[in-house]
Amino acid sequence: MNKGYAAYCDADRWLYDAPYRRAGESYPAALAPVPQGWRSHRSGDWLALRPAGAELPAQGWKLEGKPLNTYFARRHPLIEADPAPAELAAYTAWALKIHQRVTEAVDAVHARGVVFNDLHLFNIMVAEDDTGEPSVALLDFEAAAHIDEGLRQTVANPAFVAPAERRGFAVDRYALACLRLALFLPLTSLLVMDRAKAAHLAAVAAEQFPVPRRFLDEAVEEILSGVPEGRPGHRLPAPAGPYLPVEPGAWPAARTSMAAAVRASATPHREDRFVPGDIAQFTTAHGGIGFGHGIAGVLHALAETGAGPWPEAEEWLLDRTADPASGTPLGFYDGLAGTAWTLDRLLRRDPSGSAWTVLCAAVITAEVVLDAAAVRPAGCRWSRCSPTASPPERWPAASRTSCRHCCRPSTH
Repeated sequence: MNKGYAAYCDADRWLYDAPYRRAGESYPAALAPVPQGWRSHRSGDWLALRPAGAELPAQGWKLEGKPLNTYFARRHPLIEADPAPAELAAYTAWALKIHQRVTEAVDAVHARGVVFNDLHLFNIMVAEDDTGEPSVALLDFEAAAHIDEGLRQTVANPAFVAPAERRGFAVDRYALACLRLALFLPLTSLLVMDRAKAAHLAAVAAEQFPVPRRFLDEAVEEILSGVPEGRPGHRLPAPAGPYLPVEPGAWPAARTSMAAAVRASATPHREDRFVPGDIAQFTTAHGGIGFGHGIAGVLHALAETGAGPWPEAEEWLLDRTADPASGTPLGFYDGLAGTAWTLDRLLRRDPSGSAWTVLCAAVITAEVVLDAAAVRPAGCRWSRCSPTASPPERWPAASRTSCRHCCRPSTH
């Protein structure tokens, strides 16, 4: 047995233990009586328990096939832009069959009084015979527990994690309901934030696939049930109307809605970022100001789609580009060059008000880039630029003409 199972020895007082820990009776689990229905088994340096009457092969059990996640990724028809109806129908039949096989496997575990506790796409092995008929097996029982223990889920895939109030078989039923939706739309990780999203996922799946609506409705019913006491019927209400405030294709209403959501998520009091975004914005100095993961890219998207300016965000960005932190990258996607380019475009689109300040900030940022790259043209006097300096038209002529980039909006 692989010594990586030492972690399980520490966590489980019955199933595994290393004989060397028996010295001086320092590890009681090794000396504990063998539970009824089990027998002691030594495997190399390890002492384990096996069910009475079960014969294990020398290398343990080997399951044929691949994880369901692999099959899913290869077979899902929506990886193509316009799948044929026959492809959608064939995949639907396969997905329904897979879910039925998984349900049967979970029922077999439950029949033995055991809660699986960690059902998800990676813990289901799928194999197909010569005719293409699938069979399934469950992997990773380290989270499994007897129903009498009444434990809550302790480890779980984020897309299948049961609500905290679930116990016992209800944990597995919740995961099976998530699987119904995830086989068609793998977005059940959103349910952690809003379980009512299940109804929307079911509606979209029903539009895209010829799946029986009852199959999806039962999943929604299970996901929305079992909430803590205090709600009428102990159940989350399904959305009364459309889940989305506007359909994504309804332009420009969709743009207006998305822009409002972005603005509502702003956190101007934070120094590291202005809006939520990819975690990559925290991997570099000043990542929250950049084009790829920071507010510069958000401002660019709003401007390009006609959503209008966002003065509060622009001011937040200006405050942090005036004196970039040491170690701020220089490139376009995640660095100062992209921020400078964005600020320059914002200036040309909205030359009124404090637009010249935006240009100054862009020039300062570009100055840092050129300094680091040691390519500043001779006589360039960008250091005159600052958000508190006088407007460009009042600068000395030498400052405006010593470099072809100085104090002049880009013409590209």
